[in-house]
Amino acid sequence: RVLDAFDTPEVGAYHLEVFRTPEDEFVLCEIASRVGGSRIPALTRLTYGLDLHTTWLRLSCGLPVDPAPSTPPARLHGSIGIVPQGRPVRAPQRLPFDWVEHYQVNEQLAPGAVAQNSTSNLCFALVRGADTAEVEQRLLQTEAWILDNLVEADEPARHPAP
Repeated sequence: RVLDAFDTPEVGAYHLEVFRTPEDEFVLCEIASRVGGSRIPALTRLTYGLDLHTTWLRLSCGLPVDPAPSTPPARLHGSIGIVPQGRPVRAPQRLPFDWVEHYQVNEQLAPGAVAQNSTSNLCFALVRGADTAEVEQRLLQTEAWILDNLVEADEPARHPAP
C-alpha cells in the first residue's frame, strides 16, 4: 500500500525501514527508491549471490541480468552493529567465532564518540546460520561478546590484531 501512494519507475529498488514499538505496533521510518544501505547489499550477496547495485543498474539500462535464485538459500546471514559507547573504548580486533563472515572495526571513530546516524558504528559483524533462529542467536552472542570485551581506550588491547 505504501508504494501505491508514490509514482514508481518501471525498474526500481525500494528500501523500507519499519520499527516495532514495545506496544507491538509498527512505525514507518522511511521508504526510498534505492537499494537499502548499511550491510544490506553485503548480506544479499552472501545469502543469495546477488549484487543489488549491479542488478538494479543493469535492469535500469535494459541490460540482461542473471535469473533470480529459484531455491531457498543454503545459509542465512545477519548483521550487528555496535554503536559508540559514549566513552573512550576500543572494540576487539577479532572475534572468536568461526561463523562470522566479516568483522570490521571503525578505526576512524574518535574515542568517546556518540552515534550520529545509522552508520556510526564502533564495529560491525556479519554472521551466518542455518536458519533465522540460529542467525538471531549468533547475533546476540556476538553482541554480548563484543560488549564484554570492549577496552577502555587508555588500556592495552586484550585482543590485538593477529
